[in-house]
Amino acid sequence: MLSRTAVRRSQEALPVAAALVALALSTVLPLASPLLVALVVGAIVANALTHRRDLLKAQEESAKLMLRLGVALLGLRLPLDDIVAIGWAGFVIIVVTVVVTFAASRWLGARASLDPGFVTLIAMGFSICGAAAIA
Repeated sequence: MLSRTAVRRSQEALPVAAALVALALSTVLPLASPLLVALVVGAIVANALTHRRDLLKAQEESAKLMLRLGVALLGLRLPLDDIVAIGWAGFVIIVVTVVVTFAASRWLGARASLDPGFVTLIAMGFSICGAAAIA
């Protein structure tokens, strides 16, 4: 029987491999960002493994962790000087946009009868980082 650490590493291997493939392909296809390539690779892998739902189910925990880490890393790319340069008016516009986008995303998720925890994660990512966080 595999140890818990070995199982965890095997669960993390597929998303990491997909990320590396996306990075490699984006260097060959300069007009395709790694994000776009990762979306396509993810869609292909998920649809190719429809008969292996157990494998996809095992990826959920790792995918959630990597999604949260990715959102945080995207936020770190914004320099503090840029934040200060927008001024108070820009700050208010950003706050209103984030709040409205978050509320609208939560409302749509509730209307679609999705899991509230999942909807909150998607709404926060979408309202802060846009579509890049949803990938």
